[in-house]
Amino acid sequence: MTPVGQLRFTQTGPRQFSTFAQNPAWIENPRAFAVQPTFPVDAGPFHTSGQPRNMRDALAGVFADAAPDSWGTCQPSSRIRSRWHSSFNAPNMENGFY
Repeated sequence: MTPVGQLRFTQTGPRQFSTFAQNPAWIENPRAFAVQPTFPVDAGPFHTSGQPRNMRDALAGVFADAAPDSWGTCQPSSRIRSRWHSSFNAPNMENGFY
């Protein structure tokens, strides 16, 4: 299996941006494909910036689509809680999904 590349997210004060660089082994792989139409296999790195306080804006479309939004992050918690009818048996979800 060949890694496609590396995505790096940076936040400096109110500025936030991401950079995606394709792995050289991916670029040379005959089965390589563009992960997003605006990211040709033989080019890069690719930079995306976003609005303050909205991290998803700072991700390119393919990565923003794969990242959980507020609805997606609350669904696992609500499904797990619905399995337990008693607060004595419910897991503590304050520190994340386990």
